[in-house]
Amino acid sequence: MKESNEENRFIEIYTDGSFDVKKKRGGWGCYMELNFKKKNYKRLYGKEEGTTINRLELIAAINGLEYLTEYGFNKFPTILYTDSQYVADEVNHKSNLDLWEKYEELKSGFEDLRV
Repeated sequence: MKESNEENRFIEIYTDGSFDVKKKRGGWGCYMELNFKKKNYKRLYGKEEGTTINRLELIAAINGLEYLTEYGFNKFPTILYTDSQYVADEVNHKSNLDLWEKYEELKSGFEDLRV
């Protein structure tokens, strides 16, 4: 019996943020594995001044989801891995409201997304 190519396609996103308290700057990174017939990888990263670790963690997740949405990959099952309890548990929406709104909007565009 021939397996459907659609069934075997899935995406894994690994995100992280890093922050220097003294300099109030940091960076974020996002590594994606597109597990299709041929495995593909994509890395996104950036830096921010005058920010917080929570913002960087959210920015990493947002950039990964934005990339997948922009290129039509949001129809595939996706798992987002983060070491940030702030992002994973989706708590404390009192700060970074601009980012939470964007994050929630992007998540709603995925057919099957697990965090």
